[in-house]
Amino acid sequence: MAKWVLHVKWLNKLRVHLGFSAREMNGVVVLLPLLCLLLFFIPALKRVWPHDNLVLTALGKDKLEPLLISLDATAERKAQFYKGKYRNDHQINLGGNIDPNKLSATDWEKIGLRSFLAKRITNYVQKGGRFRVKTDLLKIYGFPEEVFELISPALLLPDTLQHKKFAQNNYSSKDSVQQKNRYTDSYKKKRTTNTIEVFDLNIADTAQLNRIKGIGAVLAQRIVTHRQKLGGFYAYEQLKEIYGLKPEVIEEIIQKTRLTTNSIVKININKATYAEMRKHPYIGKHASVIEKYRKHNDAFQKPTDLLKIVVIDETTLQKLSPYLSF
Repeated sequence: MAKWVLHVKWLNKLRVHLGFSAREMNGVVVLLPLLCLLLFFIPALKRVWPHDNLVLTALGKDKLEPLLISLDATAERKAQFYKGKYRNDHQINLGGNIDPNKLSATDWEKIGLRSFLAKRITNYVQKGGRFRVKTDLLKIYGFPEEVFELISPALLLPDTLQHKKFAQNNYSSKDSVQQKNRYTDSYKKKRTTNTIEVFDLNIADTAQLNRIKGIGAVLAQRIVTHRQKLGGFYAYEQLKEIYGLKPEVIEEIIQKTRLTTNSIVKININKATYAEMRKHPYIGKHASVIEKYRKHNDAFQKPTDLLKIVVIDETTLQKLSPYLSF
């Protein structure tokens, strides 16, 4: 078969174009007509026999009905298994009021739970878990809802949590007034403790930055690292260059800090080495171009002299100027 395929010119050209071997091309020639025939045969078969009749004809109605009955019975057995998986078959023994935070595994088994589920609950309590309201029991994986409905009236737990509110008319008694005063003093003390004195952003350490709302250890370190690379901040606008620093956090920094520029570290653009220039965020990859320019030209006298270098634009120069010395 391989020979006659190769003798047909257009098939040979197609084979070469697709990158097929002679054997692969033979397979395509054989399978393609079969696929076309199959695509035509299926719709024609559906028109002759409807889908339902086709299934019944293939299996036989007498065989299909017992099969469906068997599947229903299997599904019912599985449902019964999972329904009884987490509870015992014997009748639930309430035995009075129930405090789920104090029951042992044996007590839960007496109530009607399986041993593994009883251990799951006691392990939860032993590791520090607490049931505060009745519905907390349903958070235990596998706790049967029918068991919960039966024991719910006997649970020594509230239906919902009651939040304490300090209303104005709740302080009529002497004890209530003292309690209100203790609460007020505690709140004022907390407010006083959280008050932050304004500090200089250019000399602040991570501990000071960490006290600002919205700044954790990671952001505090990023701020200090970026400040060190620059040589200090000359404008709060530069904080936008720090990854992860949100606008509302920058506003918090502006309110809690001041910015003095007398401590900014400057770089002598005429004498700095390639490595020194390369480390500065505003020079970076332009360091090699500046170094080459210095070798063939006079020294820079003022910041605008850097505009003679093609890769230095006005935006870059504006950011870099506060850090330049000559």
